[in-house]
Amino acid sequence: MAVQSLKTALQDNETLQRLLQHPETFRFNTPVSLVIGVKHWPPNMFLTEDTVTGGFTAKGPLANFVEILAMSMNFTYKLIEAPDKAWGAPLPNGTWNGLVGLITREDADIIAATVCRSSARSQVVDYAWPIVVTSGKLLAVRNRPEIDPWSFVMPFAPVVWLAFLLFLLGTLALLLLLEPRPQGLDFRTWALDNFFRFFGACVSQAISIPSGGRSKKSFMVSWICLVAILSWSYRCNLIALLATRHIRTPIQTLRDLLDNPKMTLILEENAIFSSVIEAAKSGILKEVSDLKVNKRLLYLPNKMLPWGVENLVRKGKHALLIDGLGVNKIIADDFSNAGRCDFYMAKEAILPLGCGIIAKKGNPILQAINYRIGLVESNGLYKHWERQFMPNSTTCLNAPSKITVREAFALTSIWVCTK
Repeated sequence: MAVQSLKTALQDNETLQRLLQHPETFRFNTPVSLVIGVKHWPPNMFLTEDTVTGGFTAKGPLANFVEILAMSMNFTYKLIEAPDKAWGAPLPNGTWNGLVGLITREDADIIAATVCRSSARSQVVDYAWPIVVTSGKLLAVRNRPEIDPWSFVMPFAPVVWLAFLLFLLGTLALLLLLEPRPQGLDFRTWALDNFFRFFGACVSQAISIPSGGRSKKSFMVSWICLVAILSWSYRCNLIALLATRHIRTPIQTLRDLLDNPKMTLILEENAIFSSVIEAAKSGILKEVSDLKVNKRLLYLPNKMLPWGVENLVRKGKHALLIDGLGVNKIIADDFSNAGRCDFYMAKEAILPLGCGIIAKKGNPILQAINYRIGLVESNGLYKHWERQFMPNSTTCLNAPSKITVREAFALTSIWVCTK
């Protein structure tokens, strides 16, 4: 029996009625072959081109789901890529490129990729239930470990510093009240002499116990003992703090990026985020779109994103905006290769999106696909597959912002010499 296309198979009324009435149990009774559009987009889909047949072999969470569809609905399939490898954006002549174009031109029956929903795309294709719910995230490089220039005030909490200052002034005032001023010495000189005598003990200066009344000697001895204890605590804590390095992650929101004139934003060409930002008429997304006036907005094709991460983002003057799962994959792969967390994901979630399989407007096959998406998602299978294909996916998500080091002191270890 000849293998039918999806379009031909659905022209059979009995097949169509079974699909519409019982999508959860639907199976083709005759051999059917689907043309499925795909895109290499780790960790959802990994494509390897077969140089002999010219086709593709696929692996990843979406590839597993396509296999489930094929087995449960009894069809075979052929994988194809969009010629320009784009997601899909409208062209000036009214047509579409990328994966969406494969559907509008009827070159593919369905697209098994995480195509994110937009109002423009929804006008020309139908979406299955989201198989991935994500949002835009900024990828930036973590700064090099550095010493906090204010480490010298951190050994004590603010309340301790305040109590110490009040105790110093209070003790000095009480001494001045109880001890008579020597003859021939004006009050200002006498007060400053006592103040610097007390303060000298704080900075480990050699001081002598003055001659005079018992009260003054008692005050000085008590003050020296108190200061000695505090000084020992301060020195020990300061040494520990000088061994601490701080790793700054300053770009956490779009506003942080906009306010930093040295930062440039990288967007993927013909992707959902670039389309939404270009169409913005007001608000922060319009401010992002206006960055191109100052040459702070850079568009890269999909195949150039790895180059952009390695040669631009890593240098600290660029940040990349893509979906959160893609950011997580870049960070996880970099950790697997380098053994350290060089990049970080910003906290702000930008444009929450539902992404998944698309088909031609009115294609009833989506009803059967939706039921199977529900089963896979409700049983946690898709998340399980994601973790399988993305090792070290959580290692750098909560990387510490402070680390300790063991090294000899250098000029850069002194707070006044830090940048």
